[in-house]
Amino acid sequence: MIQLWDVCKSFDGGKMAEEWVEQMKNQVNTLEKLRKYIKVFDGEREAIESLKTKWGTTPYFASLMDKDNPNCPIRKQVIPSMKEQVNKYGIENYLIMIKSIRAKRFSGRSLVVLGSYGRHRQN
Repeated sequence: MIQLWDVCKSFDGGKMAEEWVEQMKNQVNTLEKLRKYIKVFDGEREAIESLKTKWGTTPYFASLMDKDNPNCPIRKQVIPSMKEQVNKYGIENYLIMIKSIRAKRFSGRSLVVLGSYGRHRQN
């Protein structure tokens, strides 16, 4: 069986296979690090400083953001927004991710589990 690690090493001597580790070690998860990649607008700064949410991305993904466009889709995926604190639908604890789901075995049947998952989690 061919291992992915061996395939990656054959292309570039193992460099590509270890690059993801460096990306994860150098997470862009502070305002100071983010400013190296983009112009941070006031609303973004306010959300980062005041919301108690975890956020961050890899340096590569941060480099894909449009530096001067606050409506860049990649920015919107990564940077928290003050709009996230608005509970539009009145759902209790809507920012807390469901941590565990219990499922029972049903002989000869399928089980579909639906749940909600939020990008941000309050601690």
